[in-house]
Amino acid sequence: MIKFNFKQLLKANIFNTFRQYLQHNELFGNMKLFTFVHIHFSIVLYKILGILFFVFFSTQVLWASIEQSKTDSLENLLINTKGIEKAKVYNQLIGIYQKTDTVKAFGYFKKSVMLCEKVNNSLLESSAFEYLSSHYNGTGDYANSIITLKKALQFVTTNGLETGIGFAYSYLGKQYMLLNNYTLAEKYQSMALTKFSKLDCIFGKAEALERLGFINMVRNNYLEALKYYYQALIINQKLKLPHETGITLYHIGLTKLYLSDYDEAINYILKSLKIWDELNETANKWNCNELIGNIYIKLEDYNKALKYHKIALSIRQEAISSRLRQEYKISAIHKLGLAYSYNNIAEVYFHLKQYDSAYYYALKGYRLKTEKNSIASKNDVANSELNLGNIYRALKKYDSAYLMIDKAAATYQEL
Repeated sequence: MIKFNFKQLLKANIFNTFRQYLQHNELFGNMKLFTFVHIHFSIVLYKILGILFFVFFSTQVLWASIEQSKTDSLENLLINTKGIEKAKVYNQLIGIYQKTDTVKAFGYFKKSVMLCEKVNNSLLESSAFEYLSSHYNGTGDYANSIITLKKALQFVTTNGLETGIGFAYSYLGKQYMLLNNYTLAEKYQSMALTKFSKLDCIFGKAEALERLGFINMVRNNYLEALKYYYQALIINQKLKLPHETGITLYHIGLTKLYLSDYDEAINYILKSLKIWDELNETANKWNCNELIGNIYIKLEDYNKALKYHKIALSIRQEAISSRLRQEYKISAIHKLGLAYSYNNIAEVYFHLKQYDSAYYYALKGYRLKTEKNSIASKNDVANSELNLGNIYRALKKYDSAYLMIDKAAATYQEL
């Protein structure tokens, strides 16, 4: 049985082991399956410090101006919009003000959930809770997210907003999932499911079912997880929600994988991939391709494994190139993800006995993991050292093999 730790899943390496790592902080609920880590705006390199300071200051002012302009435009929109469109604007303002003025953000949250209950739009009401907590989650500040959501629970309870109470339970449960507190996570999701079932709020019910499925999956209760996932899938398909359907299909595939039902795992993940292709959700596309590639490694079908891992790498590289063209900084987690892709391809070439190609990709991955400011764990680095040692040995470069394996042993001892 594979033991899960949600935070470890965020950083897990895939080379000698068969685990699926997550790109960001979500694998459940209404969030994107694997969203890009928030990329902080930065400027390209300049040689002269005086120019660097001037450009940095000017860029910060520029982006602040753009943000303010966006805020002003949205607030002007509120004057003439009504109903669902007004709720959408409220939600965007929640997200913007969560970064700068949490009092205003909560004020717009209250307006949004009250309006959503009035027009009976549970999807937008759920989004209001998502916007309220997403900034804290993006910075790893789960404690403040829980405080804010408990404040939201108090507001919806006081005002008798029954659907809002369900979503408050569900999002609190999600926060405890992020903290690996699955006991409290299950408690709140179960409360949400009970509430949504009584209200016949099927969208909220699907969210709670999906999250209960995830909780059971990380606890290795795979059959129980599938029970929840199948129910969530039926609802998401009935509501014609492609994103939510894609998430649940992926999770069913992942659960099938842990049950060693590889054909079914591939089947469901391919269905998920089809949706991400249609929606053009880049991070989700590469993760599906990588997972399929890893399943084919397990099945020892290395040509298919190579095909999917190279597709994943090309998607990842294009995403990074796109951000570079826009002069965004490439974060350390993006580089680590790229290193994982190189490792995956190196493993396939190793199995194909194409050792020169294996060495080429393994070395690229190792260099990314060991460069300055890398966030690779010692376990990540040690895995790469061991892999390189094995490749050197296959190439009959025994001195280099001994050196790398010895380094790996020393790194493992530090864990």
